[in-house]
Amino acid sequence: MTRPVHFRVEGGGIGGPTLSLSQPTACNRIGFNVPDTDAVTCPSCRATEIYELTARRHLEVVEALSYPKEDHPCLTPHRRSSTS
Repeated sequence: MTRPVHFRVEGGGIGGPTLSLSQPTACNRIGFNVPDTDAVTCPSCRATEIYELTARRHLEVVEALSYPKEDHPCLTPHRRSSTS
């Protein structure tokens, strides 16, 4: 049986999955936990409000970065012409 990967709520180091018994997880279970919403496999963590909010924000950033620079919706027509 594989161990679930939990969503880490706060704190922690940089890098991949880590075994941390002191850092809180979204579902309050001890085990491997990561700040990366894409890596979470724990169904209890995925059902929490903090995970859903973080995953939604992450998706918004990924989608925003997928636009070509000159077509990015955040740029006004004036700024688009000045970057060319």
